[in-house]
Order: sequence, then structure tokens, then C-alpha cells
Amino acid sequence: MRGVVNPAAERLRAAGVPLTAGEVLGGGWKKMQDATTSVFGPGNLLTRRYGEGREGLSRGLFNEAGAIVDPNPINAIGAEGLTALNGLKNTAYSNALDNVTIDAADPAFIAEQAALRARATRLLPNVRGDVEGALDFHLDGNVTPGTQQMSGRNFQEGYRGLARAPRERGVAPYQHEHAQAMREGQDVLATALENQNPGAYDAFLAANSANRHLNVLGNALTAAKGQVNDAGVALPTPNQFNTAATQSGTTYGSKLQAAMGNKPFFHADPNGGAPISLINDAQQVMTNQLAESGSVPRAIVATALAGGAGGGLGAITGSGPEGVGAGTVGGLSALALLNTRAGQAAAVRALLERTANFRNLGEYTINDLAPRVGQASGLAGVIGGQSLLAPR
Repeated sequence: MRGVVNPAAERLRAAGVPLTAGEVLGGGWKKMQDATTSVFGPGNLLTRRYGEGREGLSRGLFNEAGAIVDPNPINAIGAEGLTALNGLKNTAYSNALDNVTIDAADPAFIAEQAALRARATRLLPNVRGDVEGALDFHLDGNVTPGTQQMSGRNFQEGYRGLARAPRERGVAPYQHEHAQAMREGQDVLATALENQNPGAYDAFLAANSANRHLNVLGNALTAAKGQVNDAGVALPTPNQFNTAATQSGTTYGSKLQAAMGNKPFFHADPNGGAPISLINDAQQVMTNQLAESGSVPRAIVATALAGGAGGGLGAITGSGPEGVGAGTVGGLSALALLNTRAGQAAAVRALLERTANFRNLGEYTINDLAPRVGQASGLAGVIGGQSLLAPR
């Protein structure tokens, strides 16, 4: 009666993700709706609505990833979306790096490297050699011999190589010290790139971010093999998207940072709450499971249809099995109508787009009027019970 206030559902709708009434209501309503996927007819329609929701989620995430480097929406999913996003990522790298160079003879660049190497000499001997070797290989090794110039692409190779070095060269239990030194090496490279080519480093980071998002989407699609729509396009569940994002966050950061939301597609909440993401919203709102096939939920729904909608229509059409049968058909027809695309869209609008006056009326009905009616009904029951027990 009061409708639903659901920020996660609102964000999903704003991103073009179609939802169902059960998903918006949540709780027991959502569980019962999941159970109706086993009912022939209405269940088939509902399964299609769930599929459309997953398509919308995929499209929203592909568009979000593409927007990192290009304002035009990709509006594609599956392999087609991966191809489009990969093209945008490659173009972004080209725009950022193809026409830039770093002068390795620049005094500031030389001074930064000297300070970094001086700090490395203070490390323990069993980690110092690996750190100094990595710095030599990825900094000096990417300068073109005889030119004292480092191309944009060689910058990229050096920057990425320093990120890989702790995994490739790190010696237990000193990986932390090794990783810290490599991050400082990346900072030296980034400072030189930005000082000598303003704007190039930010553009490079954007391309890197698009690449990480691309890998997350690719991993989620791989996990969703077999979960396809009528066109054969894989449709990952919200949980599969989250697993892929968490794996990325763990690989490039740590398990703790990934658990805190430092991973692709997750953004800081301006109000200071938990990180916000379409993936997290979808986990809260959308259905992750496949169609319900259990006999118990199916029986509950069938009984509700026959005894609820069926009983009401049966009272109108006549008593007896014929009346209940006609009522069941009527209930199934009503459920099928609700589960059409237009029916679910209308139901979701009715739940989420209530005006303030309607919400207040609903609140009054639930919190004030309904308890009074309940008290009156209880009092009437007590009086009626006493009259039945009274001696005659």
C-alpha cells in the first residue's frame, strides 16, 4: 500500500536494468516469485523477465566500463561487448602513449631514480639484490640504447613489469618490502611521464582501468557458460560478476582491500557508507538462482493459485470442482498477465513511483488504521467466544 523505497532498485532502473515486482519487494515475495518459475505458462514468462534483467545488468556494466575511456555507450553484451570494449581500451592506450616520450637524461628523473636506489641499499641483503635487479631491468632496460629516450610503450612495459616483479622476483618473507620498492619505482616513472607529457599519465590510468574492467567482464562470461539467452549470449548472475570483480581486486591489491570494495565497478559512497556498485545492487535485488524446480515451492504456488484466486473466481462461477477449476485457470491467467514485460514494468512502477501522499496514506493504513481494525476484530472474537461458552 505504501509502495517501496529501495535505492538499490532505483539505481538499477536508472541504469536500464528491468526488474520484477518480486525483486523490488524482496523477502518472502521474492522467494514466492522464484517458486512460480516452476508453474507452466506464467513460469516461462517469469524466466524470460529474469533473463531480461540479466541482459540489462550486463549491458549496464559494459556501458559503465566503456564510459571510462569513451562517453558513447557500448550497448552490447557477451562476446560482442567484449570486442567493442577491447577496441576502446586499445584506442585509449594508443591515445595516451603512442606520441609521448620520457627523456631519461632529465635531471629530475635522474634524481628521483638515485633517491630510490639509495633507499634500496638500506634493505636487507637477501631482498636488496632482487629489488636492485628489478629496478635496473624495468627502468634502465626500457630506455632505447644510445638515445636516452623512453617511448610511451616502453613506459607501459616498465610500469607493468614493476607491478609484476614482486610476484616474479619477490623472496619470502620479504614480498611486502619488495612490493613497496616496486610501487616507488612506478611512482618515479609516472612522475616523469606526467612532468614531461601533462595529461598522459591520467589517460594511461584510464586505459588501465578499462582493461581491468574488461578482464572482469570476460571472467564473468566464462563462468556463465551454459547460462545463455535465446540468442546464445552468456548471461552471468550478479554473484558471478561479483566473484570476478573480487578476484581482480585480490590480484591487484589484497584480499582485505577487495573485501572492502576496492575492486572494479565499485565506487565510494558519497554519504560514507559501503562502496556502491550495480553489482552489489543486483546482488541485493535481483534473482541469482536458476528456475525453481522443487516440488514443494511449486505445490505452494499451485495451492495458492487454486485456493486464493481460484476460490474467489469459483465463488462467482459456481460451487464445486468446476468452479474451483475455472478459478485456477483465472488465477493462472492473472499470473501470466503479471509476468508479461508490460505487466511487470507496470507493477514495478506502481511500487517504486508512489507519490508522497500515497506513501503517507499507506503508512497510515499500516501503522494506525490496521492495528485498530485488528484490535476491534480481536475484541469481537472474544465477545463471540464468550457468548458461545455461556450456559443456555
